[in-house]
Amino acid sequence: MNKNVLIIKGSPRAEGNTATMADIFAKGAIENHNAVTEIVLKDKTIIDCSGCAICQQNGGKCVQDDDMNEIYDEMYKADVIVLACPVYFYTWPSLMKRMIDRTFAIEDYMEKKFFIY
Repeated sequence: MNKNVLIIKGSPRAEGNTATMADIFAKGAIENHNAVTEIVLKDKTIIDCSGCAICQQNGGKCVQDDDMNEIYDEMYKADVIVLACPVYFYTWPSLMKRMIDRTFAIEDYMEKKFFIY
C-alpha cells in the first residue's frame, strides 16, 4: 500500500547533513512508490505557541495565522511524518521545537506514526 510521506526538515542549513539524510530517506520512499512532500522550516514563518489552549476548545484551530496552517494541512494528509533535524545542545534546534510546540493545536486530532532522525 502506497503512503503519503511528509518530511519536515528542521535545519537552518539547506545543504547540511540533515538535508542529505532526509533526501536519502525520500529517495527510498519514492523508489518504493510512496508520495513524498517536503517542508523546509527555515523557509517558513512560525510564531511561538502562546499557550492559550483555545485550539483545544475549537477543534484544533490555532488562533495564530502563519505558515503552520499549511503544515497542519500536510500533516493531516500524511500517513507517515518524518522529523529531520540536527541536535543542538542535546535537543531540537529552535526551528523544529517551535513547529513541534505548535502541533499542540492538532495533537488530539491526528493518528500518525512519527520517525525522528
